Amino acid sequence: MKITIRDFGPIKNYEVDLNKKFIVNYGLNNIGKSCAMNVIYLLIRNLYRIVSSFPAIIFSVEEFNNHPIFRDMKLNFNATFGRGNLSNKYSGKQLEIVLESESPFFYVVFGEKEGELCLTEVKYDFPPLTPEEQKISTALSLLPKCFGKHLVPHFIPASRLGLYQGFIRALAPTIAEISKIRGVLQNPYIPLPHLTVPVADYIATLLHPNPFAPTELFQQKIMKIAEDIEKELIDGDISFNEQQQSFYYKPHNVAGEIGVEYASSMVGELAPLVHIIRKLFTLPMESLFYEEPEAHLHPEKQAILAEKLVCLSELGISAMISTHSNYMFNKFNNFVLSGRLSCDDYLPILMEPTLEGSVSRVMEMDELGVLDENFISTTEKLYDEREEIIEKLNGGRE
Repeated sequence: MKITIRDFGPIKNYEVDLNKKFIVNYGLNNIGKSCAMNVIYLLIRNLYRIVSSFPAIIFSVEEFNNHPIFRDMKLNFNATFGRGNLSNKYSGKQLEIVLESESPFFYVVFGEKEGELCLTEVKYDFPPLTPEEQKISTALSLLPKCFGKHLVPHFIPASRLGLYQGFIRALAPTIAEISKIRGVLQNPYIPLPHLTVPVADYIATLLHPNPFAPTELFQQKIMKIAEDIEKELIDGDISFNEQQQSFYYKPHNVAGEIGVEYASSMVGELAPLVHIIRKLFTLPMESLFYEEPEAHLHPEKQAILAEKLVCLSELGISAMISTHSNYMFNKFNNFVLSGRLSCDDYLPILMEPTLEGSVSRVMEMDELGVLDENFISTTEKLYDEREEIIEKLNGGRE
């Protein structure tokens, strides 16, 4: 499936093909990488219910917009972006989100009405299900055909440990106070921390692991990746105390464990990833939305983490990543060169600024890797600056 986002927040035009299973967004800060990932995550998050209801409820666009299934989706967007904040913040043009698939054919367009998401157009032609497909639900039969390789998404936001620890510590006292006065006050206003839907989902997944068990072979492989991250990056073991709802870290060759918040920032950033790999991934249909995986990591560790993300992809776990790391970029290029990361699977997207918001384009790539159109200009500027300083210093001595 292809998704096109037009005139949404800081974005003028962003296109992505979800048939690619390893998608990496590159670009400057504050250009819309997280915005695009949030939009796509919310769309996929709601696709199961929407697609399963297409044959039953699509009589008109108006009826669909008033249906409870779509109302939930609108609430997701309001909670994440704020009502009235969906259109292009530079040009003022109204948003348009287009979902397209050729086989089976469907064409869905979302727009904006009174500051909220709305459906404006839908066309589809779903073929009859095969006898094998009829044994499972319509949604599960159609989704893999329609929506590519990014089903069952899990979101890891930037500042991941801080968000989690801050939420738990802020919420627990609030709930305690509400409990004390619930029988005395009517409709008391006690502010709660605001969370976007992807962040709320992230916290919920940490607290409530996937109840479904993976196959034994898949579990062995996925556990191996988690163990390798602990061994090669963290140099210790990560555990999660469900009663205390806290992460703990036990360094290798050291007695005792400590709270992750007292360990290095690198450990804190990687602990949620290890936990999600162990507790959430149960089948290859799942996908990982991962913001700035390089945060707080030394370049050597960034390259190792890049390899582990490719290992997940090789198991069938699709990924959509945003990164500012030149080291990850080059590591992915090495995997393209070695053949471990196929050009058919890898989609490097560069977001570039314009006066009306950012525009995405697929970066030039061949069997040798991706042409560096993102980091090279900064490298050249630093080199030229160094040469100028050296030239001035040499001239001063003469």
